[in-house]
Amino acid sequence: MPLLPSKLSIVPVQRGYLGNKIGKPHTVPCKVTGRCGSVLVCLIPAPRGTGIVSVPVPKKLLMMAGIDDCYTSARGCTATLGNFAKVTFNAISKTYSYLTPRPLGRDCVHQVSLSGIH
Repeated sequence: MPLLPSKLSIVPVQRGYLGNKIGKPHTVPCKVTGRCGSVLVCLIPAPRGTGIVSVPVPKKLLMMAGIDDCYTSARGCTATLGNFAKVTFNAISKTYSYLTPRPLGRDCVHQVSLSGIH
């Protein structure tokens, strides 16, 4: 069975915290921007419980990406919905363009004793 273009268009989204790291990640990890044509969209992390502060087009895309809290800032001709949606998708895709370091857990750290070595 051939792969559908929609399955090939899936991109991973990295979520993060703002403030306390309690519970699951709920917002974008840092400020990310996307640009297409004259439209520029900036996604800004927001505190837990804020919701998505945006106009309807980016709000729907952010909700589909699983981001619960986010501020948005848009410039340019946002009336062209095609560019506006594409810019938001590009900004969401940029959240996974780099990986943030995560601390190692106790399972990953091994203790070595030097008492048996002569």
